[in-house]
Amino acid sequence: MKLEVDVEYFDSAAGTFAIDFDGSDTNAPFNGAYTRSPTTLSLTGSQTWRTARFNLSGARFMNSENGGADFRLAVSADAFCVRRVKVIRPGVPDEAGQMINGYQDTFTTVLSTNWVATGAASNRFQSTNGVLRIRSSPDGIGQLLLLLPSATSATQELLVRARITSLALGDAMPGGIAGVVNSNNQTGFNYLFRSTAQTGRQTALRETSLGWGPQTTFTWATNAWYWLRLRHQPDALSSLPDVWVKTWRADGLTAEPPGWLLVWDYYPGQPSRAGFAGLVSGSDNGGSEMECDFFLLKTDTLPGITVRLPEQKPALASLAVGRPLPSGDVPLQLAGEPSRSYQVEASTNLASWMELGPVELTNGAAQYLDTTPKDNQRFYRARLWP
Repeated sequence: MKLEVDVEYFDSAAGTFAIDFDGSDTNAPFNGAYTRSPTTLSLTGSQTWRTARFNLSGARFMNSENGGADFRLAVSADAFCVRRVKVIRPGVPDEAGQMINGYQDTFTTVLSTNWVATGAASNRFQSTNGVLRIRSSPDGIGQLLLLLPSATSATQELLVRARITSLALGDAMPGGIAGVVNSNNQTGFNYLFRSTAQTGRQTALRETSLGWGPQTTFTWATNAWYWLRLRHQPDALSSLPDVWVKTWRADGLTAEPPGWLLVWDYYPGQPSRAGFAGLVSGSDNGGSEMECDFFLLKTDTLPGITVRLPEQKPALASLAVGRPLPSGDVPLQLAGEPSRSYQVEASTNLASWMELGPVELTNGAAQYLDTTPKDNQRFYRARLWP
Protein backbone atom coordinates (compact mmCIF):
# COMPACT_ATOMS: atom_id res chain seq x y z
CA MET A 1 0.00 0.00 0.00
CA LYS A 2 0.89 3.66 -0.28
CA LEU A 3 1.14 5.65 2.95
CA GLU A 4 1.92 9.11 4.21
CA VAL A 5 3.45 9.61 7.67
CA ASP A 6 3.42 13.06 9.27
CA VAL A 7 5.91 13.61 12.13
CA GLU A 8 5.55 16.71 14.28
CA TYR A 9 8.98 17.31 15.87
CA PHE A 10 11.00 19.96 17.72
CA ASP A 11 13.97 21.14 15.65
CA SER A 12 16.37 21.47 18.57
CA ALA A 13 19.77 20.66 17.06
CA ALA A 14 21.55 19.85 13.83
CA GLY A 15 21.21 16.33 12.47
CA THR A 16 18.97 14.16 10.25
CA PHE A 17 16.06 11.77 10.56
CA ALA A 18 14.19 9.39 8.28
CA ILE A 19 11.77 6.47 8.58
CA ASP A 20 12.58 2.78 8.39
CA PHE A 21 9.35 0.99 7.48
CA ASP A 22 8.10 -2.56 6.89
CA GLY A 23 8.07 -2.60 3.09
CA SER A 24 7.85 -4.97 0.16
CA ASP A 25 11.35 -4.28 -1.25
CA THR A 26 13.10 -7.61 -0.70
CA ASN A 27 16.48 -5.98 -1.38
CA ALA A 28 16.09 -3.79 1.71
CA PRO A 29 17.53 -4.95 5.08
CA PHE A 30 15.84 -8.00 6.61
CA ASN A 31 13.84 -8.80 3.47
CA GLY A 32 12.24 -5.35 3.40
CA ALA A 33 11.39 -5.02 7.10
CA TYR A 34 13.65 -1.97 7.40
CA THR A 35 13.09 -0.17 4.11
CA ARG A 36 14.42 3.39 4.31
CA SER A 37 12.09 6.22 3.31
CA PRO A 38 13.00 8.02 0.06
CA THR A 39 13.35 11.28 2.02
CA THR A 40 15.88 12.00 4.77
CA LEU A 41 15.14 15.26 6.57
CA SER A 42 17.88 17.65 7.66
CA LEU A 43 17.60 19.26 11.10
CA THR A 44 18.83 22.86 11.46
CA GLY A 45 18.43 23.71 15.14
CA SER A 46 15.79 26.39 14.52
CA GLN A 47 14.28 25.82 18.00
CA THR A 48 10.74 25.57 16.53
CA TRP A 49 8.09 22.87 16.15
CA ARG A 50 7.87 21.60 12.60
CA THR A 51 6.03 18.89 10.63
CA ALA A 52 7.70 16.53 8.14
CA ARG A 53 5.76 14.35 5.70
CA PHE A 54 7.19 11.06 4.45
CA ASN A 55 5.65 9.35 1.40
CA LEU A 56 6.05 5.58 1.64
CA SER A 57 5.40 3.38 -1.39
CA GLY A 58 5.16 -0.40 -1.18
CA ALA A 59 4.45 -0.49 2.57
CA ARG A 60 3.16 -3.85 3.82
CA PHE A 61 2.98 -3.25 7.62
CA MET A 62 3.03 -6.86 8.79
CA ASN A 63 4.70 -6.05 12.17
CA SER A 64 8.07 -7.28 10.88
CA GLU A 65 10.32 -4.96 12.88
CA ASN A 66 11.59 -5.50 16.43
CA GLY A 67 8.77 -5.48 18.98
CA GLY A 68 6.21 -6.13 16.25
CA ALA A 69 6.56 -2.58 14.91
CA ASP A 70 5.62 -1.41 11.41
CA PHE A 71 8.02 1.54 11.27
CA ARG A 72 10.54 3.48 13.34
CA LEU A 73 12.14 6.91 13.30
CA ALA A 74 15.82 6.64 12.32
CA VAL A 75 17.36 9.67 14.05
CA SER A 76 20.88 11.05 13.97
CA ALA A 77 20.79 14.00 16.38
CA ASP A 78 21.88 14.81 19.95
CA ALA A 79 18.33 15.52 21.14
CA PHE A 80 15.07 14.79 19.34
CA CYS A 81 11.53 15.38 20.61
CA VAL A 82 8.31 14.24 18.90
CA ARG A 83 4.78 15.13 20.01
CA ARG A 84 2.63 13.67 17.24
CA VAL A 85 2.82 11.00 14.51
CA LYS A 86 -0.02 10.59 12.02
CA VAL A 87 -0.33 7.73 9.51
CA ILE A 88 -2.49 8.47 6.44
CA ARG A 89 -3.71 6.07 3.77
CA PRO A 90 -4.60 8.35 0.82
CA GLY A 91 -6.61 5.66 -0.94
CA VAL A 92 -8.94 4.89 1.98
CA PRO A 93 -11.99 6.99 2.94
CA ASP A 94 -11.67 9.03 6.13
CA GLU A 95 -14.42 7.00 7.82
CA ALA A 96 -12.31 3.80 7.95
CA GLY A 97 -11.69 2.84 11.57
CA GLN A 98 -13.65 5.79 12.92
CA MET A 99 -16.56 5.87 15.37
CA ILE A 100 -19.63 7.40 13.71
CA ASN A 101 -23.42 7.31 13.95
CA GLY A 102 -24.58 5.09 11.14
CA TYR A 103 -25.22 1.66 9.62
CA GLN A 104 -22.83 -0.49 7.56
CA ASP A 105 -23.21 -3.71 5.58
CA THR A 106 -20.59 -5.85 3.80
CA PHE A 107 -23.08 -8.40 2.38
CA THR A 108 -21.21 -11.43 3.69
CA THR A 109 -24.44 -13.11 4.80
CA VAL A 110 -28.05 -13.30 3.65
CA LEU A 111 -29.68 -9.88 3.47
CA SER A 112 -31.28 -8.88 6.75
CA THR A 113 -34.98 -8.05 6.97
CA ASN A 114 -34.00 -4.37 7.19
CA TRP A 115 -33.41 -4.48 3.44
CA VAL A 116 -36.60 -4.24 1.37
CA ALA A 117 -36.77 -4.18 -2.45
CA THR A 118 -39.26 -1.82 -4.09
CA GLY A 119 -40.23 -0.89 -7.65
CA ALA A 120 -40.88 -2.82 -10.83
CA ALA A 121 -37.45 -4.47 -10.78
CA SER A 122 -37.54 -5.54 -7.15
CA ASN A 123 -36.15 -9.04 -7.85
CA ARG A 124 -32.79 -7.78 -9.09
CA PHE A 125 -30.79 -7.94 -5.85
CA GLN A 126 -28.89 -11.01 -4.62
CA SER A 127 -26.29 -11.31 -1.85
CA THR A 128 -23.65 -13.91 -2.73
CA ASN A 129 -19.92 -14.52 -2.12
CA GLY A 130 -19.45 -11.34 -0.12
CA VAL A 131 -21.02 -9.00 -2.68
CA LEU A 132 -24.49 -7.76 -3.49
CA ARG A 133 -25.25 -8.48 -7.15
CA ILE A 134 -27.52 -5.91 -8.79
CA ARG A 135 -28.93 -6.74 -12.24
CA SER A 136 -30.56 -4.21 -14.53
CA SER A 137 -34.06 -4.68 -15.91
CA PRO A 138 -36.06 -3.67 -19.01
CA ASP A 139 -39.01 -2.89 -16.70
CA GLY A 140 -37.60 0.22 -14.99
CA ILE A 141 -35.38 0.80 -11.98
CA GLY A 142 -35.71 -1.01 -8.68
CA GLN A 143 -34.51 0.08 -5.27
CA LEU A 144 -33.18 -1.90 -2.32
CA LEU A 145 -33.86 0.32 0.69
CA LEU A 146 -32.59 0.16 4.25
CA LEU A 147 -35.94 0.46 6.06
CA LEU A 148 -34.78 1.44 9.52
CA PRO A 149 -37.25 3.81 11.25
CA SER A 150 -34.35 5.85 12.64
CA ALA A 151 -32.71 6.26 9.22
CA THR A 152 -35.09 8.71 7.54
CA SER A 153 -33.41 11.99 8.42
CA ALA A 154 -33.26 14.70 5.76
CA THR A 155 -29.55 15.10 6.56
CA GLN A 156 -27.68 11.94 5.59
CA GLU A 157 -24.54 10.80 3.80
CA LEU A 158 -24.01 7.58 1.89
CA LEU A 159 -20.70 5.90 1.02
CA VAL A 160 -20.69 2.78 -1.21
CA ARG A 161 -18.03 0.70 -2.97
CA ALA A 162 -19.28 -0.73 -6.26
CA ARG A 163 -18.17 -1.96 -9.67
CA ILE A 164 -19.87 -2.61 -13.01
CA THR A 165 -19.20 -6.22 -14.00
CA SER A 166 -21.12 -6.25 -17.29
CA LEU A 167 -22.63 -3.58 -19.51
CA ALA A 168 -25.57 -3.85 -21.90
CA LEU A 169 -25.14 -2.96 -25.56
CA GLY A 170 -26.29 0.50 -26.59
CA ASP A 171 -27.61 2.94 -24.00
CA ALA A 172 -27.13 1.41 -20.56
CA MET A 173 -27.79 2.32 -16.94
CA PRO A 174 -26.21 -0.39 -14.76
CA GLY A 175 -27.30 1.02 -11.38
CA GLY A 176 -26.20 3.23 -8.51
CA ILE A 177 -27.17 4.50 -5.06
CA ALA A 178 -30.13 6.39 -3.64
CA GLY A 179 -30.79 8.74 -0.74
CA VAL A 180 -33.82 10.25 1.06
CA VAL A 181 -36.23 7.93 -0.80
CA ASN A 182 -39.96 7.81 -0.11
CA SER A 183 -40.63 4.06 -0.18
CA ASN A 184 -44.21 4.59 -1.37
CA ASN A 185 -43.45 6.45 -4.61
CA GLN A 186 -39.63 6.09 -5.08
CA THR A 187 -39.06 9.85 -4.93
CA GLY A 188 -35.57 10.64 -3.73
CA PHE A 189 -32.18 11.19 -5.33
CA ASN A 190 -30.55 8.45 -7.41
CA TYR A 191 -26.85 8.75 -8.25
CA LEU A 192 -26.27 6.50 -11.26
CA PHE A 193 -23.66 5.04 -13.57
CA ARG A 194 -24.79 5.74 -17.14
CA SER A 195 -23.60 5.08 -20.69
CA THR A 196 -25.13 6.51 -23.87
CA ALA A 197 -24.17 6.57 -27.54
CA GLN A 198 -24.21 10.38 -27.61
CA THR A 199 -22.37 11.29 -24.40
CA GLY A 200 -20.35 8.18 -23.55
CA ARG A 201 -19.91 7.08 -19.95
CA GLN A 202 -21.23 9.35 -17.24
CA THR A 203 -22.41 9.65 -13.69
CA ALA A 204 -25.76 11.38 -13.27
CA LEU A 205 -28.32 12.49 -10.71
CA ARG A 206 -32.00 11.72 -11.13
CA GLU A 207 -35.10 12.32 -9.00
CA THR A 208 -38.32 10.58 -10.02
CA SER A 209 -40.56 13.64 -9.76
CA LEU A 210 -37.95 16.13 -11.05
CA GLY A 211 -36.42 14.01 -13.84
CA TRP A 212 -32.74 14.09 -14.81
CA GLY A 213 -30.57 16.50 -12.89
CA PRO A 214 -26.86 17.38 -13.15
CA GLN A 215 -24.68 14.88 -14.98
CA THR A 216 -21.09 14.78 -16.18
CA THR A 217 -18.68 12.71 -18.25
CA PHE A 218 -16.84 10.19 -16.09
CA THR A 219 -14.97 7.46 -17.95
CA TRP A 220 -15.59 4.65 -15.48
CA ALA A 221 -14.36 1.20 -16.49
CA THR A 222 -16.04 -2.16 -16.13
CA ASN A 223 -14.60 -4.61 -13.60
CA ALA A 224 -13.02 -1.78 -11.56
CA TRP A 225 -14.05 -0.74 -8.05
CA TYR A 226 -15.25 2.82 -7.36
CA TRP A 227 -16.31 4.79 -4.31
CA LEU A 228 -19.63 6.63 -4.59
CA ARG A 229 -20.50 9.31 -2.05
CA LEU A 230 -23.84 11.11 -1.77
CA ARG A 231 -24.68 13.80 0.77
CA HIS A 232 -28.13 15.32 1.25
CA GLN A 233 -28.48 18.39 3.43
CA PRO A 234 -31.21 20.86 2.40
CA ASP A 235 -30.26 24.54 2.55
CA ALA A 236 -33.08 27.09 2.80
CA LEU A 237 -31.05 29.65 0.84
CA SER A 238 -31.68 29.53 -2.90
CA SER A 239 -28.67 28.96 -5.20
CA LEU A 240 -26.85 26.87 -2.57
CA PRO A 241 -26.63 23.07 -3.14
CA ASP A 242 -28.75 20.55 -1.28
CA VAL A 243 -27.28 17.38 -2.85
CA TRP A 244 -23.59 16.64 -3.39
CA VAL A 245 -22.07 13.56 -5.09
CA LYS A 246 -18.65 12.31 -6.18
CA THR A 247 -17.01 9.15 -7.57
CA TRP A 248 -13.37 8.02 -7.52
CA ARG A 249 -11.34 4.83 -8.02
CA ALA A 250 -11.32 2.42 -5.07
CA ASP A 251 -7.87 1.01 -5.82
CA GLY A 252 -6.27 1.74 -2.44
CA LEU A 253 -4.05 4.40 -4.05
CA THR A 254 -6.37 7.10 -5.38
CA ALA A 255 -7.18 9.73 -2.77
CA GLU A 256 -10.72 11.03 -2.42
CA PRO A 257 -11.13 14.24 -4.46
CA PRO A 258 -11.42 17.28 -2.16
CA GLY A 259 -14.30 18.77 -4.15
CA TRP A 260 -17.65 17.40 -5.31
CA LEU A 261 -18.25 16.08 -8.81
CA LEU A 262 -21.89 17.19 -9.06
CA VAL A 263 -24.24 19.31 -6.93
CA TRP A 264 -27.99 19.95 -7.17
CA ASP A 265 -29.92 22.91 -5.78
CA TYR A 266 -33.61 21.99 -5.63
CA TYR A 267 -34.81 23.47 -2.32
CA PRO A 268 -36.67 25.73 -1.47
CA GLY A 269 -37.97 25.79 -5.06
CA GLN A 270 -39.19 22.22 -4.51
CA PRO A 271 -40.26 20.51 -1.25
CA SER A 272 -37.41 19.19 0.88
CA ARG A 273 -36.92 15.42 0.71
CA ALA A 274 -36.44 12.99 3.60
CA GLY A 275 -36.50 9.21 3.58
CA PHE A 276 -34.51 6.01 3.29
CA ALA A 277 -31.15 5.26 1.66
CA GLY A 278 -30.26 2.27 -0.49
CA LEU A 279 -29.07 0.87 -3.80
CA VAL A 280 -30.54 1.10 -7.29
CA SER A 281 -30.86 -1.50 -10.04
CA GLY A 282 -30.42 -0.11 -13.54
CA SER A 283 -32.90 0.21 -16.35
CA ASP A 284 -31.83 -0.91 -19.84
CA ASN A 285 -32.42 -4.11 -21.79
CA GLY A 286 -31.39 -6.15 -18.77
CA GLY A 287 -27.82 -6.80 -19.89
CA SER A 288 -25.99 -4.83 -17.20
CA GLU A 289 -24.85 -5.89 -13.75
CA MET A 290 -23.32 -4.07 -10.78
CA GLU A 291 -21.74 -5.41 -7.59
CA CYS A 292 -21.51 -3.74 -4.20
CA ASP A 293 -19.41 -5.00 -1.27
CA PHE A 294 -19.67 -2.10 1.19
CA PHE A 295 -22.56 0.15 2.20
CA LEU A 296 -22.35 2.90 4.82
CA LEU A 297 -25.14 5.27 5.84
CA LYS A 298 -24.21 8.16 8.15
CA THR A 299 -26.88 10.08 10.04
CA ASP A 300 -27.05 11.39 13.60
CA THR A 301 -30.26 9.45 14.33
CA LEU A 302 -28.52 6.04 14.09
CA PRO A 303 -26.44 4.39 16.86
CA GLY A 304 -22.65 4.61 17.07
CA ILE A 305 -20.54 2.09 15.11
CA THR A 306 -16.88 1.61 14.18
CA VAL A 307 -16.46 1.62 10.40
CA ARG A 308 -14.75 -1.54 9.08
CA LEU A 309 -13.92 -1.80 5.38
CA PRO A 310 -13.89 -5.31 3.87
CA GLU A 311 -10.90 -6.54 1.91
CA GLN A 312 -11.25 -5.48 -1.70
CA LYS A 313 -12.27 -8.32 -3.99
CA PRO A 314 -10.04 -8.96 -7.03
CA ALA A 315 -11.23 -8.19 -10.52
CA LEU A 316 -13.26 -10.92 -12.19
CA ALA A 317 -11.25 -12.91 -14.69
CA SER A 318 -12.42 -12.98 -18.30
CA LEU A 319 -11.25 -15.12 -21.20
CA ALA A 320 -11.54 -14.33 -24.89
CA VAL A 321 -10.88 -17.28 -27.22
CA GLY A 322 -9.15 -16.45 -30.49
CA ARG A 323 -9.31 -18.23 -33.82
CA PRO A 324 -7.32 -21.52 -33.80
CA LEU A 325 -3.92 -21.31 -35.49
CA PRO A 326 -2.98 -23.58 -38.43
CA SER A 327 -1.10 -25.74 -35.92
CA GLY A 328 -4.33 -26.30 -34.00
CA ASP A 329 -3.15 -24.27 -31.01
CA VAL A 330 -5.76 -21.93 -29.51
CA PRO A 331 -4.80 -18.39 -28.33
CA LEU A 332 -6.60 -17.14 -25.21
CA GLN A 333 -6.69 -13.53 -24.02
CA LEU A 334 -6.94 -13.33 -20.23
CA ALA A 335 -7.94 -10.16 -18.35
CA GLY A 336 -8.11 -9.79 -14.59
CA GLU A 337 -6.42 -8.25 -11.56
CA PRO A 338 -2.95 -6.75 -12.22
CA SER A 339 -0.05 -8.46 -10.41
CA ARG A 340 -2.15 -11.59 -9.81
CA SER A 341 -1.70 -15.13 -11.12
CA TYR A 342 -4.53 -17.15 -12.67
CA GLN A 343 -4.84 -20.82 -13.53
CA VAL A 344 -6.23 -21.56 -17.01
CA GLU A 345 -8.27 -24.76 -17.23
CA ALA A 346 -10.07 -26.68 -19.98
CA SER A 347 -12.99 -29.09 -20.10
CA THR A 348 -14.98 -31.04 -22.66
CA ASN A 349 -18.13 -31.44 -20.51
CA LEU A 350 -18.11 -28.55 -17.97
CA ALA A 351 -17.88 -31.17 -15.21
CA SER A 352 -14.24 -32.32 -15.11
CA TRP A 353 -11.49 -29.74 -15.66
CA MET A 354 -7.86 -30.09 -16.75
CA GLU A 355 -5.23 -27.61 -15.59
CA LEU A 356 -3.39 -26.08 -18.53
CA GLY A 357 -1.03 -23.69 -16.77
CA PRO A 358 -0.69 -20.53 -14.67
CA VAL A 359 -0.64 -17.03 -16.17
CA GLU A 360 0.77 -14.00 -14.34
CA LEU A 361 -0.87 -10.69 -15.16
CA THR A 362 1.63 -7.87 -14.86
CA ASN A 363 -0.67 -5.14 -16.17
CA GLY A 364 -4.11 -6.76 -16.06
CA ALA A 365 -3.99 -8.66 -19.38
CA ALA A 366 -1.94 -11.49 -20.91
CA GLN A 367 -2.12 -14.08 -23.67
CA TYR A 368 -2.02 -17.84 -23.15
CA LEU A 369 -1.54 -20.37 -25.95
CA ASP A 370 -3.23 -23.76 -25.49
CA THR A 371 -0.89 -26.26 -27.19
CA THR A 372 -2.43 -29.45 -25.78
CA PRO A 373 -4.20 -31.98 -28.05
CA LYS A 374 -7.77 -30.84 -28.78
CA ASP A 375 -11.10 -32.64 -28.80
CA ASN A 376 -14.12 -31.78 -30.93
CA GLN A 377 -15.15 -29.16 -28.41
CA ARG A 378 -13.39 -27.50 -25.49
CA PHE A 379 -14.49 -25.04 -22.81
CA TYR A 380 -12.10 -22.73 -20.96
CA ARG A 381 -12.10 -20.97 -17.61
CA ALA A 382 -9.63 -19.07 -15.40
CA ARG A 383 -9.42 -18.77 -11.62
CA LEU A 384 -7.13 -17.07 -9.12
CA TRP A 385 -3.91 -18.96 -8.46
CA PRO A 386 -2.93 -20.02 -5.90
